[in-house]
Amino acid sequence: AMLAFSSSRFREDSGAALFGRLTEVTVAGVPVPNPKKAFIGKTVVERSDNPGAGLRCCFVGAHFPVAKLAAALEDAAIDQLHGAKVALARSLRKILRRAATQGIADGRTLLFVAGDLNSRTVLLPEGFFSEYRVAFDGSGG
Repeated sequence: AMLAFSSSRFREDSGAALFGRLTEVTVAGVPVPNPKKAFIGKTVVERSDNPGAGLRCCFVGAHFPVAKLAAALEDAAIDQLHGAKVALARSLRKILRRAATQGIADGRTLLFVAGDLNSRTVLLPEGFFSEYRVAFDGSGG
């Protein structure tokens, strides 16, 4: 991930770097982080005369673990979309928790997370809820 910003308006908050590993497998109750499944973030803060003021933005790049996401999408016995959301939400919660424990997530900080899900697609069964009707009224001019 690369971050570019205007140094006339923002400065890097070097004490607010974010890094963590995301667990994909648990062996004998012990989470085993995959070094390829991680997140890293840089924080910039708006230049201000008051050191505690100004908007902070933390930009995080992540490579999400997809084993649980893939399992949810392949399990026909559950609501696949809900299972996929839960799997992704757990990873996002880990990122937010790390940002909070490191003092990055606060009342003036925006957290932007971008990541790769390896092109996973959810195909839902067809039903009345996926049918749409479009009517065009050209009389209004």
